[in-house]
Amino acid sequence: MISDYAISTIEELQRAGYFPTPADIIRLNALGLKIEKCLDDNPLYLDRRCAFVGDCVLREPTIGHNIRAVEAFRYLDPSDTVT
Repeated sequence: MISDYAISTIEELQRAGYFPTPADIIRLNALGLKIEKCLDDNPLYLDRRCAFVGDCVLREPTIGHNIRAVEAFRYLDPSDTVT
């Protein structure tokens, strides 16, 4: 499924001189589908995607997770290799 909202947003970004990566485009499409389908009250669009590996459940990160990770990594020094 392709989101009309995502297509218009990507085209707008490109006109402004930005070039979203494939990962950005995929995420924008997923977000656009959630926006477009949330009015249907379809539970498939309300839950995050999950993968099951044995007893471990891997959940798709939310936008909030990504924002918090960016904030947290501001305080980390990647050149610090203390073990």
